[in-house]
Amino acid sequence: MNPGSIAAWVVPVAGVVLGVFAAVVLWAYRRLTRRSDEMRSVAALYRWAFTPDSPDLARRWRGTPFGVGTDRRAGEVFTGSHRGHHFTAFTYTFVPAAGGKAHTYSVYSLSTGHRVPTIEFTPAGIEPPPAELGGGRVEFASADFNNAWTVTAGSATVAFGLINPAFVAWLMRADHAIPLRFEGTDIVTWRAGRMRPGSIMPTLDQLAEVARLVPQYVRDAYAAAQANPPPHRVTTRRPASGPPQRRRPGAEPQDGGAGIPRSSG
Repeated sequence: MNPGSIAAWVVPVAGVVLGVFAAVVLWAYRRLTRRSDEMRSVAALYRWAFTPDSPDLARRWRGTPFGVGTDRRAGEVFTGSHRGHHFTAFTYTFVPAAGGKAHTYSVYSLSTGHRVPTIEFTPAGIEPPPAELGGGRVEFASADFNNAWTVTAGSATVAFGLINPAFVAWLMRADHAIPLRFEGTDIVTWRAGRMRPGSIMPTLDQLAEVARLVPQYVRDAYAAAQANPPPHRVTTRRPASGPPQRRRPGAEPQDGGAGIPRSSG
């Protein structure tokens, strides 16, 4: 095959490839522009704020789905007020530590205005958080509840106080099977996939109901614990080694400091 015949078919093929590439880039750009315009319209409709990205949000929480992977990003961010609570809703992505395709979640958080120890509620079928993020698993008397939900908490006492009959009834509704986490002053939930503007309002309604169901005595108990932290444990040093002390006749032997009597004989 001579050079002239090669050029005769290479040039048209290259032109087709470049044309297809340009068409794909233009389609992606128009799609991105339409999505951005749609989100700005939704924000304007509800008087919310919208920003394309917010790097700080990718580091704000440490529980699921945060704190793992690399190249963590928060974008398509909505902020505003809903039923008296400040909220944030955004698209979160990260690349698994092992590499591969990026994982994408839509994340929704609602501020409660008061702190509660970290507690996470994971519905059946979803992997619960590791112990270092969610604390220990809390078991309840109801087998049906334990089968439907995994509760992990740093404070079992607060978890038992929070799970009152009204809250249990809310969680056991089939349409309320969404993961929930109390972290700091926020209630957070998430689902796989990019943010869908139509999902924001219904999800915020659910989070506002959760905030309403937090008993006042749980809020008061945690506020009191924050205001009056337990005293620091005082560590005493072991005396320096020296000659053994002579025991007085009739004196009882020491227990070694651990409450366990020494064996006789």
